[in-house]
Amino acid sequence: MSTTTPTPHTAVHTHPVRGFMWGLMIGIGLAVALVVTRLITLDLILMVIITVIAAIAGMLWGQFGPAKAPTGPPPVRPAHVTPPTVSRFDDFNGSATAKDPRTLEPPTPG
Repeated sequence: MSTTTPTPHTAVHTHPVRGFMWGLMIGIGLAVALVVTRLITLDLILMVIITVIAAIAGMLWGQFGPAKAPTGPPPVRPAHVTPPTVSRFDDFNGSATAKDPRTLEPPTPG
């Protein structure tokens, strides 16, 4: 039996929060469906219990369920990127010079 250590490209990412949210939605839908079909009575405690059980099951499935296979090649990082320098006036490059509105001529009609 061979064991492989996960590299950053083959690490498995789990999603327990996403699983919890899907379990919550499925639990609410299941509780409503069971009440509408009259398999259970309209009881708040029983509906909450069904919803909580489904949410916990979804969270556990998101944490320990099977992982998806990678869909593409691993991401490639650039060798070295210098961070940009920050300046207040870099956006304009002098192409849009601002004029003082007090010195402008009023528009002439017609």
